[in-house]
Amino acid sequence: MRVTVSLISCITGPLSQNGLCQSEDLALKVDSLEHTTINRMSRIADCLYHLQTIVKDNRRTLENSSNNLQEYAIDSRKDLEKEEKSKYIREMDKRNEDFDKRLRQEHHEFTQMHAQRLSKVLQDQL
Repeated sequence: MRVTVSLISCITGPLSQNGLCQSEDLALKVDSLEHTTINRMSRIADCLYHLQTIVKDNRRTLENSSNNLQEYAIDSRKDLEKEEKSKYIREMDKRNEDFDKRLRQEHHEFTQMHAQRLSKVLQDQL
């Protein structure tokens, strides 16, 4: 019986030591995997936070750009209206000048025609 126990001890001793080594190796691997997982999760969390910051900044930039474009559109519309009014006023001024020139020309021609008629009437009476 002692032989059997010692035989079993001889056989199981290395097996149990081997099992302990394997358990310790497995525990180290689990710890290492847990540490790696925590590090990666931390990196992922940092990346997500960074992405959220980028999204917020981009949203803010987009809102500012949109507001700037709206202001530019309003200013451009006002400038266009002013330009159209100025253009209309210039056209009316040009028409008035042309009309004034024609009116002066017609008045001059009318005056000359009456002067010639008066001159002819006076000559006929003399």
